[in-house]
Amino acid sequence: SLVAVTLVPPPPAAAAAAVGAAARDDAAAAVLQHQVDVYAKAVEEKDEQIDQQLFELAHRQQQLEDVQKQLSEQREEYAALQTEASALRLELDRKQAAVADLQHGTDALRAQLEEQRHQCALLEEEQRRQVLQNEAPAAAAAAASPAADATAPA
Repeated sequence: SLVAVTLVPPPPAAAAAAVGAAARDDAAAAVLQHQVDVYAKAVEEKDEQIDQQLFELAHRQQQLEDVQKQLSEQREEYAALQTEASALRLELDRKQAAVADLQHGTDALRAQLEEQRHQCALLEEEQRRQVLQNEAPAAAAAAASPAADATAPA
């Protein structure tokens, strides 16, 4: 019991439709592949941009850390300078007070000197007056006896 199978070719319209569908599928696949390639290239470029931005960001971060370190060092230097300036101000105040004390002492010594000069002038005046008083009797005695001077041996 053999059964004979007869192959019947598809109708020409169906075959043409299948070939058209396959061509459309191939074209759609090519379009999709092109879109995938374009997107893949865009993603690759974006990755490169991101890598470049990350590199720049890391560089800027390093610069920021360097600037922060310098700022910290400068703050320490500034604090040290402020401390030194405060110490110098205290020293200056102390020395100015010492100068004021010396000036006061100098003024007091000048006043004493002026008083002593005044006292010396009074003493000199008194001494001159006494010398004149002491010389007056001797001069009067000498004037009273001119003959005694004339008879005195030479």
